[in-house]
Amino acid sequence: MLRYTFLFLLVYLGMLLAEPVMPEMFGQKNWLLGLTPVLLTYLGLRAGSLSLMLFILLGGLLHDLILMHYFGMGPLLWGLTVFLVRSQQPWIEGANWLMSVVICFAASFLYLCCDRIFFLLVQQYWSWDFELSLGILRLSGFNAAISVLVFFFFDLVLGRRSKQEAWGS
Repeated sequence: MLRYTFLFLLVYLGMLLAEPVMPEMFGQKNWLLGLTPVLLTYLGLRAGSLSLMLFILLGGLLHDLILMHYFGMGPLLWGLTVFLVRSQQPWIEGANWLMSVVICFAASFLYLCCDRIFFLLVQQYWSWDFELSLGILRLSGFNAAISVLVFFFFDLVLGRRSKQEAWGS
């Protein structure tokens, strides 16, 4: 039942540890952590409520402790992203892969924009330019493009849960 929580905490910890040695992509040094919305989207679609809440709390606090941008905003940001995904339940009922891609794009865009806004509020310095907007759009598009492969891989590893298991528990 809690396999989602522990597996995805390990995956996220691996992403955090690998971040400093990863090469730059899309003009961003921290692109690997930009993949976090893909994990949140997958968990929002597949994990039970208890596993999901534990991952949001523990992973969000781990995010805040390691990155030290702000404390307490990680779980809030992650919760907002998962709320967006879970609120689209009627659209996901048909298990259409195209809707999963669209939802992953929207979740990534929300996550990346809010993360930047929270960071700017803490720094008390507002700087939002066209390059930042393009970077967020590129990374959101990349997340949406790889989401089908990531979802397929995790479904192979974890096994696909029925809708009643994922939404009811």
